[in-house]
Amino acid sequence: MCRAPTMTALLQINAGQVVQAEALLNGILDANPADLSALVARGTARALARKLTEAVDDFSKAIEIEPRYPDTYKRRGQARSALGDVAGALDDLAQAAKLLGELPGGAADVAGGGP
Repeated sequence: MCRAPTMTALLQINAGQVVQAEALLNGILDANPADLSALVARGTARALARKLTEAVDDFSKAIEIEPRYPDTYKRRGQARSALGDVAGALDDLAQAAKLLGELPGGAADVAGGGP
């Protein structure tokens, strides 16, 4: 669940204000380093700012906290791909696909083919 400050940071990311979003998320994570939503959001902001190694670190921390969230693997895979880590990217994307298949409705729902 996103709290108001994290939601504000997500709005900033969507508006292209990634520097401001990262600063806000740094404060949130200083207070609560295990805030899953803030870690994923900061990883996203860092990836958009081309701070790819830091983005991978944030996504990895988020995965340690909640290893069943496919989107985090997908995002980390995208960052790894941009860093040239093709094997790591493929591993992450395969894990995301596996987790999607374990969700009710599986990948068919995500692709629009579910009930």
